[in-house]
Amino acid sequence: MHLTMKPSGDLPTRYTKEEMTKKEEQNLPAFEDAEAQFQEFLKTVEWPGELIWICADDVAVSGDILIVHPNKEGREQAIRGYKRGIKKHLGILLNAICRDDFRTYCAVWNPSDQTEAEYALMPQGLKFSVPSERRQAKIITGQIKWWWLKWNATPWQLK
Repeated sequence: MHLTMKPSGDLPTRYTKEEMTKKEEQNLPAFEDAEAQFQEFLKTVEWPGELIWICADDVAVSGDILIVHPNKEGREQAIRGYKRGIKKHLGILLNAICRDDFRTYCAVWNPSDQTEAEYALMPQGLKFSVPSERRQAKIITGQIKWWWLKWNATPWQLK
């Protein structure tokens, strides 16, 4: 059981683990609301507001260039990652990976355990991130070209 102080300073209220889980989940917005907040954040840092959701398997590195091959299920994968992050209670990162002139390519990341959360300076809630340096991105739509480029490139680590 967890003890939580009421705002009025009254005696602590006891919550079961299940009750605390529900309270924590209620503090995080639904994916669609988090996505809208992320788009607003991107506008403040002058990044495109159109989001293309990707995962680690959609990105490779060749020299200084990020090679991105967005897949059709990117948004569904992002939603699943977001829900997984809610259940873990270790924080959720909406991370801008790269951009072109019109779109931001982004991913959902959440730490695997408490130690990784601490190293990543993750809050219990929602965190937004954009890279400090704009990396050149090459967007690949053809499957055969993507396989060849990815085979010759370095895998990308999301976070």
